[in-house]
Amino acid sequence: MNVRKSVVTALLPEGQFGVVDTKEQLLILVLLTVLVWGLESLFEYAYQVAWRNIAQDTQHQLRVDVYDHVQGLDMGWFSNRKSGRLMSIINDDINQLERFLDVGINDILQVGTTVVTVTAVFIYIAPELALLSCLPIPIILWGSIRFQ
Repeated sequence: MNVRKSVVTALLPEGQFGVVDTKEQLLILVLLTVLVWGLESLFEYAYQVAWRNIAQDTQHQLRVDVYDHVQGLDMGWFSNRKSGRLMSIINDDINQLERFLDVGINDILQVGTTVVTVTAVFIYIAPELALLSCLPIPIILWGSIRFQ
């Protein structure tokens, strides 16, 4: 243990930089881990509340706009259409948009950001390998859209 500590102090003299004591290092890592996970949970909660509020506000505004529009239509327009089917379609479409804004758009943003960041780092580190690994992406996209 003395040999190890002397190597560490020779490479990193005390008081210059870093924490030499392993118990202090472990304590600092534990505190940093708790802090990072706590902040991650707090930010996740905040973005979920924000997206939910955006989705519900948009849903409410669309319902009000559609109701105003339908109220302004001539009665002749309703004569050959079933009003229950119309209301069902409107309700389903608005609910799907609300679900997309609540969950889907955030997932798209996270995946897009991850793909762009990882690709940029990959191209910076190994450009030839990155280009070679990106070649099948158009085929994968075509296949996923084709069979979805």
